[in-house]
Amino acid sequence: MCSSWSTTAATSVRRWCAISDVIELGPTIKHRSVSQLTTYAQCGESYRLSKVAKAPERPTAWSIHGSAVHFGIEEYELSGRDMTIEQAQELALDYYDKGIAEELEQNPDYARWLTGGNKKGETDIADRRALVSDQTKIYINYAEAHSDEWRVWPVGPKGMACELEFTIEIGGVKVLGYIDQIREYRDGRIAPIDIKTGTKDPGSAMQLGVYAKAIEENMGVRPESGAFFFPRIQRNGTLKGEVWHDLTLWTDDLLATEFSNFDKAERAGIYIASPSDFCRVCSQQDNCRVKGIPGVKERYAEITQRPQAS
Repeated sequence: MCSSWSTTAATSVRRWCAISDVIELGPTIKHRSVSQLTTYAQCGESYRLSKVAKAPERPTAWSIHGSAVHFGIEEYELSGRDMTIEQAQELALDYYDKGIAEELEQNPDYARWLTGGNKKGETDIADRRALVSDQTKIYINYAEAHSDEWRVWPVGPKGMACELEFTIEIGGVKVLGYIDQIREYRDGRIAPIDIKTGTKDPGSAMQLGVYAKAIEENMGVRPESGAFFFPRIQRNGTLKGEVWHDLTLWTDDLLATEFSNFDKAERAGIYIASPSDFCRVCSQQDNCRVKGIPGVKERYAEITQRPQAS
């Protein structure tokens, strides 16, 4: 291992800040994102209802849970790791409680809340609150145990590469994204890390491939690998931790094809419904033209174009 950390951070901070402005695509679509593309690929109907028709979604605690854990971790890293576990947990739980309270104001009927299983809505909310605390602690313990191996790279507007915003062009499409972390290893490697608070592995590492391209355009180095990090204890008692992926597979040409085709398809109003196991946890299940509620799904069935900006 090298005896000291990289010395390129100061230059990278200036370069990253210099190109952080979002460039508009047009009057109705300002940018694309990895999450948009993956949602569209998973089910065009779910994407259409959420992004185009703007149909009301059923509330979920898991999205607030994920954001709360990310917030606690970010604050811990931005503190220079001076923050205690208890302080980070308190920040994460406060974020979660506020998010849940705001959502309950809009959706007070627990029966409407989607859960990951057969739980009642109020039970799922309580269970996920405990998970927020646990997963924040798991991350901090892991980071401290590996502090001699890696750190979050000290670059970007915040001084640390946490929740780092970028805008790049891929295949003629402006793509906006946020990288959970960029880690710097003592052996010289730079790697994008995406923190996953759920249980399932993503079906693709394209997200990390886009992050690698963004890092190259901002910092001049293309990471060859990246990882999803799961701060979750598995049934066998072990930490799931990092799941690494080879990012050299996600070439510029492949990424360009994916985003260009996605952009062309939506602009043409093409949305293909893809019924699957995902339907069970889809927040648009009531409005779906395939599996939705009669009398409800018809309200949004014909909306295939975004409204023009006034």
